[in-house]
Amino acid sequence: MRKYYANHLRIHSRSGRTRPWCISRKKNIYIRQIFLLLCCNLLSHYDFMNKRIDSIDALKGFAIVLVVSGHAIQSSTCSFDENVYFRIIYSFHMPLFMFLSGLVASHSCDVPVWPYLKKKFIALVVPFVSWYAVGYFANGAYHTITLKTYIVRLLLSPDYGLWFLWILFLNYCFLAIAVRMEKRLGIFAYLVIVLLIELAPFRCLGVGILKIHFVYFIAGYLLMKYKEILKRYLIHAQIAAVIIFPVLVSQWHRTKGFSFSSQINNWVESYGYFLHIPQLIVYYGCVLSLAFSGMALSYIFISNIRTAFFYKYLCRLGKYTLDIYVSHLYFLYGIGLGATRIFSSALAAVVVSLMLSLLILRKFRILNLLFLGNRAKTANKINPEMVTASALV
Repeated sequence: MRKYYANHLRIHSRSGRTRPWCISRKKNIYIRQIFLLLCCNLLSHYDFMNKRIDSIDALKGFAIVLVVSGHAIQSSTCSFDENVYFRIIYSFHMPLFMFLSGLVASHSCDVPVWPYLKKKFIALVVPFVSWYAVGYFANGAYHTITLKTYIVRLLLSPDYGLWFLWILFLNYCFLAIAVRMEKRLGIFAYLVIVLLIELAPFRCLGVGILKIHFVYFIAGYLLMKYKEILKRYLIHAQIAAVIIFPVLVSQWHRTKGFSFSSQINNWVESYGYFLHIPQLIVYYGCVLSLAFSGMALSYIFISNIRTAFFYKYLCRLGKYTLDIYVSHLYFLYGIGLGATRIFSSALAAVVVSLMLSLLILRKFRILNLLFLGNRAKTANKINPEMVTASALV
């Protein structure tokens, strides 16, 4: 590409001889040559960015497979909390999506606040509300509760709907505030925002869920922002993840927490520490270590399958995580028993969700806007950066 443009960076003089463009006296020639050089550099930069996006898309594709698989286990097994695969998946799959969202947010948050949040509102909150409205009729809720009660229930606890979309929007809102505060407080601005969220005296409007997931989102943002400094510790983080994750996940339960929580309680009570602060630090540290070590192992897995035939399929799935996430729960129907039922259920959910999106939702502008948060007219005109930046699960 560079050689092609270099061959065109010479012009003909009146005598018929060629001479370098830099000594030409014609301003339009100067402008043309500068423009070609810029295009050459931008194209090479675009190739580099595509490679980066592919790796993130592969991680997103892997994460959406975990999400659908976890829900398939839930719908196919009565005692799903005792299923070892379910416990492994639920120990880090949603933090992974939040982390990836923060990674991508580092490329798009340095813009005016209101246009930025307006774009995120359309991409996230509009589908959140639209699918919740669909659920009122599709799930038969209108038979048992009034529409007013249905709406109030969502305000008090967004996890009745597609909570990830709402929490991700809140993440972007608080990130925008932190970025503006950074000019005065430096990196401590992010710590201040985290503490304000954690110390919030209420849990409605999704704040309770935000307390759990904002730290992963901001960690992804800061990792991308300071990647040149932190990359030297990458190998150490991978080694630690290989050791920490198996130990912690074997002791973790979705509803009961860690099996050694009772020992921590006894230890704290025996020494009578003020407000159980040591207990909170140890427990919260274990939760974060479990989630981050799971993310690190996911990165190791993706890094080692780049040459595998299914890597490109994970990349493609990663570009349609929103499409799969918003509707897959309606299509979790499998055949057979045990593992066969789980696999067939997950496969059906992914395939039918993609068909619904590509054949119907993305074909009509109003449906594309309401249910996917995309203002593009058709699937062919969708901005790939918008799909990636949403990092939707």
